[in-house]
Amino acid sequence: MKNIKPISLVTAAIASLFLLGCEDSIDKVNSPIPYVPVGGYENSDDIAKDHLVAKFSFDGNLNDSKNNISNVEGTKVNFTKGIKGNAYKGSSTEARYAIGTGTSKITSVNNHTISFWLNTANTVPDAGSPGQGKGAQGLFSIVRPTEFWGD
Repeated sequence: MKNIKPISLVTAAIASLFLLGCEDSIDKVNSPIPYVPVGGYENSDDIAKDHLVAKFSFDGNLNDSKNNISNVEGTKVNFTKGIKGNAYKGSSTEARYAIGTGTSKITSVNNHTISFWLNTANTVPDAGSPGQGKGAQGLFSIVRPTEFWGD
């Protein structure tokens, strides 16, 4: 019985050290390290490059570096500093979107994979349920004008 109190104190002290060591400032104060080539690839453009039909880097513009989407018009589009270069900045209070015209390389795609990073911090500011203007909604769409359900 005498040993329970000291053991509890030691356990609590060790647990507090672990809990106090958990923080996110290391991600905020340290610059990203240079990317090391993975599998012989220097960047994402090298991976299955014959199959990549569109790429938007959002470095201050809405240009597709593969030139398969043109006439891109943005509505209330904003950019912000990203992990690498710039990033598209959405909004929880207003519609921000871009519309473009795809070449046959885009319109003939039957199967596709979309890849992007999304920072969802503070997307539902009142911690309530999702609704218009709350959370990440309608992030991506490929319109099929001949079909009712679009994508």
